This record gives sequence, structure tokens and C-alpha cells, in this order.
Amino acid sequence: CGTLQVTPRTLLVKADDKTRTYGDSNPAFSISYSGFANEEDETILNSKPVAHCAAGPTSSVSSYVITVSGGQDDNYDIACQNGILQLTKRKLTVKANDMTINLSDPVPAYTLSYTGFVNGDGLADLTTPPIVYCGFEQSRSVGTHAITVSGGSDNNYYYDFTHGTLTVLDDVEPPSPPTVSFDVERLTFTGRVRGEISELSYHVYGANLTGPVSSTSDAPSI
Repeated sequence: CGTLQVTPRTLLVKADDKTRTYGDSNPAFSISYSGFANEEDETILNSKPVAHCAAGPTSSVSSYVITVSGGQDDNYDIACQNGILQLTKRKLTVKANDMTINLSDPVPAYTLSYTGFVNGDGLADLTTPPIVYCGFEQSRSVGTHAITVSGGSDNNYYYDFTHGTLTVLDDVEPPSPPTVSFDVERLTFTGRVRGEISELSYHVYGANLTGPVSSTSDAPSI
């Protein structure tokens, strides 16, 4: 009579790939199994393998290995396969602050506000900060001017820009129109007329005036 030797079956244990955002905690790591027989699952294992990753909330954006270790069973030889944890960039909102100035004021220093920093990060930690621009320097005109934000890059953040507005007020007083006044007691006209005139209409500085006429003549009668 011979002997039937039953050997352990190979069970492939793979760490599932995961993705998370920079600054967040690691997700719950999971494991996929391939190779169970007799409709069995991981609940029958003497001890289950565990997944682990060295990346933490402060780890920079990159790919990190999710390792699988441990686990034992009499009927299965456990073969481990690592997974990947992919860290992605976090959104950083960058807003150009609205400003109001007078036309006679010097060009202001435009400022930006940041929302979304984590891990104690700040402006000094950005690889290349964004830049701010306004066309007021060229036009020097009254009204509203867009304050735009653009450029820059960082390994752990992607920028979401919100533009601002520069409002320029007119603080230069326009010259007052000239005021013309006059006091006329007597106007003298020199000319020749035929017949008698009792009233004369005339125009002085935009005002139509009418008044009685008195005349003298040094011309001989006709």
C-alpha cells in the first residue's frame, strides 16, 4: 500500500493598491487572496497576513510600497505580493486679495491669501510660489482692474487660483467751469439805421437780452 502525500497549496496574498491625498491618514489597507480550494476563504487561516506601509501624513507625494507579511496555515503556503500606495497632491486655494485705492496713490503691493495648507506648511515650503499681476500699472485709469494669479508649482500641492479686483477711485478734482458775470449799465452801438427803432435785441456771452433804445445821430437828415 502506498502513501498519498498531501502538500500545502500555494495561496497568493496581494496587498491592494491604494491612493490618498497628501496630509491625510493612510486608508485601511486590504488584501486580496487567490488560490483557495474547497470554497474556503481567509477565515480558515491559522493566522492572517497583514499589510503595512511606511508612509505617514507628512510623507511627500510619491509612490510607497504596501508590504504584506505574516500569515500561516497548515494547508496553504502563503506567497505575498506587495501593493502600491500612491500619494496625490492636495488642493491649495490661492486668492488675490481685493484692494481699493485712489488714482493718485502709488501702485499697491498686491497680496495673496492661501487656504489648504496642512502639516504646518506655509508659503516658505512651496517649491515655486504663484505670482500676482495687475494691469493698472500700464493704464493708470479709474475703474476696476483684474488682479490675476498664475504660475508656480509644488510637489505636494496643486494650485487653485481665485482672481481679485483692484478698484481705483477718482480723487482728482476736475477744474471748475469758468464763471462769467458782468454788469452792464450802458451799451453803445455805432452804425447806420433807417427809420426809427424803439427796441433792440442783442446777444452777450450766451444770453439773449432785450432793452429800450435811445439814440443820437450826428448824420444829416435825408
